[in-house]
Formats: sequence, structure tokens, C-alpha cells
Amino acid sequence: MNRSRFSLSIATILAIFVTIGCGKNSSKQPADKAMDIVDQFLEAWNRGESVDQFADPSRPLQGSDPDWKAGNQLMSFLSAGAKQSPDALDRFRCRVALSLRNGKGRMWDQEVEYDVQLGEKSVVRRVSP
Repeated sequence: MNRSRFSLSIATILAIFVTIGCGKNSSKQPADKAMDIVDQFLEAWNRGESVDQFADPSRPLQGSDPDWKAGNQLMSFLSAGAKQSPDALDRFRCRVALSLRNGKGRMWDQEVEYDVQLGEKSVVRRVSP
């Protein structure tokens, strides 16, 4: 193979990698990113971390949930989907089923929605119920 043909082959391969992307998240859709953000937030709650850490405005992920703030324990969760807001391209509504337990041991399940704003600093806020 001559030098120019070899250079052309290398250039073609590099162009393919640049076009399709080499990173794991390069093809991830915004709705999937929003669900990932909610999952990160809920996994921290599930591990027993403090909700107060998500109130810090210097964090890349901020969030709030009234049940977490009230001291209820998240036993498990199941993400059900995300829809883009018709008003803003960087906002999503994510549906999640939560299994919770309060300090007295009472357990219950509920379906909730989180408003997620994607960006350099992403924000998660529960909007229902």
C-alpha cells in the first residue's frame, strides 16, 4: 500500500470516529440524560445520603423532594419515562414509582413526577403529588 493510500485510509477511519462519536454518552438523547439525572438523585436518597447536599448551589446537581426532606426513607424506585416540556428544550417531566417508609415503619408506594432542567448545573424538583 502506498503512502497516500494509507493516509487516506487513516483519514477516513478518523472521520468515521469523529462523526459517530467515541464516547459512551455521545448519542444519548436529552430525555435519557434527564432520566439519568433523576436516577442519580434518587440513588443518593436510596443510599441514605442527606438531601441537604443537593441544596448547595455550587453542586452540578441540585434537587429537592418533600418526602426526602421529611425524613422518609426511599426503599426502591422505578423510572417510568420522560417527556420534554413544550415550553423549553432543556426541561423534562420524569415519571417515577417510589416505595417509601416513614420513621414509624409504615410503607407505601406512589407515582410521582420530577421536573428536570438540564444544563451545566442540572436541577431536579418533585412536582407531584
